[in-house]
Amino acid sequence: MKKKSFSFEEEDLEWINPILVEWSKENEGKTQSDLVLQLLKEHRDKRPSLKESLDGATDSLKEKLQDYSTKSKDSMDGLAEKSKSGLQSMQSKVQAGRGKIMDRIHKVETDVRTKVEDLKADRSQPKEDSEE
Repeated sequence: MKKKSFSFEEEDLEWINPILVEWSKENEGKTQSDLVLQLLKEHRDKRPSLKESLDGATDSLKEKLQDYSTKSKDSMDGLAEKSKSGLQSMQSKVQAGRGKIMDRIHKVETDVRTKVEDLKADRSQPKEDSEE
């Protein structure tokens, strides 16, 4: 029959050794391997079930996703606000430019009308002079 052996990390031994000593005193007739098996069984029993572990991990992921979602939304809201502000600024500049262009068009239109009237007046004056 093959002898079973266990290997433990140093940190595992820190909590296993005191329990083994205590159990050895309480259970003098039992072998140490029986105590180790009992200890491992109790440790497994105390461990959270796979479902509980997965539920905890799921809850943690949900919280992280919610945080990322909130941060993303805040970032997008900020970007949208900056874009809106930039667009409003651009719209104001376009409207101001449009106003200047319209003022220039009206000025040119007025200048052209004045010039046409002056030309008409100049043409009608020589005719009036020749009629006299």
